[in-house]
Amino acid sequence: VEFDETPIASASIGQVHRAVIQVDGKPREVAVKIQHANIRDAVESDLSNFGMVESFASLLGAKRFDPKAMLDTVRARFTEELDYSLEAERIAIFSRLHEGDATIRIPKSFSSHSSSRILTTEFVRGQSFEEACAESEAKRVAYAETLWRFVFKGNLVGAMFNADPHPGNYFFHEDGAVTFVDFGCVQVISEAKRPFARAIHRAAIERDEAAFYAGVSGLID
Repeated sequence: VEFDETPIASASIGQVHRAVIQVDGKPREVAVKIQHANIRDAVESDLSNFGMVESFASLLGAKRFDPKAMLDTVRARFTEELDYSLEAERIAIFSRLHEGDATIRIPKSFSSHSSSRILTTEFVRGQSFEEACAESEAKRVAYAETLWRFVFKGNLVGAMFNADPHPGNYFFHEDGAVTFVDFGCVQVISEAKRPFARAIHRAAIERDEAAFYAGVSGLID
């Protein structure tokens, strides 16, 4: 019904536009993420450059473990991020996982207006991370608890690590809820690796550095 040609945000390999679509005969404000032309060729070209990827992986500590396995994981996640239809599937998975938690909100996607290169979701308004940081201590604590539940329920219960956790993907609301966007980069934690993920969590709580390192080693080896 409407489409704003001026992008409202950048989305790494694409850009986001505000639009209005018809849903069940009623207008619905949406965000339309559109992949940049030829970005797949550019990303695949970069990923084929082993030296570039190795340098990036080294920042993650890959040289302490298995460089090839780490590089293969990096390549796989970046390649998956090019497929917006996969992101739509993961939006549905995370929505089901957090269903019933009033403080965790995940925008609905609309398959009727989406494809492998276009993702249409509910439009979100809310405070930025910087604005949320200026709120009262009680509200900041509530936001922090919501962020914690989103991340660790995803990891330890859903076995899905949302690997793009930065403040630009969070919208904070007056009622204490947080809306989470961008599910393009997700690492599935296999059944064999889940005990290590839980061990890392316990070790962090107990401030046990040795146990934490052992858990990390098992998780990414």
